[in-house]
Amino acid sequence: MNITRQATLLNMGFQNNGVEIIQRWTAPGQQTNVPKLWWGREARINNTQFTDTRFLEKADFLRIQNITLGYSVPGLNKPGAPVRSLRIFAQIQNAGVFTNYSGLDPELNQFSDTNSQAGLDNNTNPIVRTVSFGLNLGL
Repeated sequence: MNITRQATLLNMGFQNNGVEIIQRWTAPGQQTNVPKLWWGREARINNTQFTDTRFLEKADFLRIQNITLGYSVPGLNKPGAPVRSLRIFAQIQNAGVFTNYSGLDPELNQFSDTNSQAGLDNNTNPIVRTVSFGLNLGL
């Protein structure tokens, strides 16, 4: 359930809304799933603090978690050579997520330290992408 979208990005307080709010209802006969803005009524319109299927999303995903590429320079292990081996590498963690989920990361939960609220995305930071480069030198 995308609580971030329910309570923050579609709030009726006109503060830090997501772009989806632009599609709100504005005229009779308009077809949209974003209701009319009512100042101060976001809790009632978005059912804040309650489960609402409007904010329930399919969160299937494919994650590329870890990629490591390396190259060992050949022919350095010769008698008397100052360098016996040289390896160059690059690594990326959390390389990418492929999903139709509208939130930041479909694997988020409300309390990331306890994992007690799996499936509730409530203003949680996504998994960080980390890129590392290195050089292994054997003398």
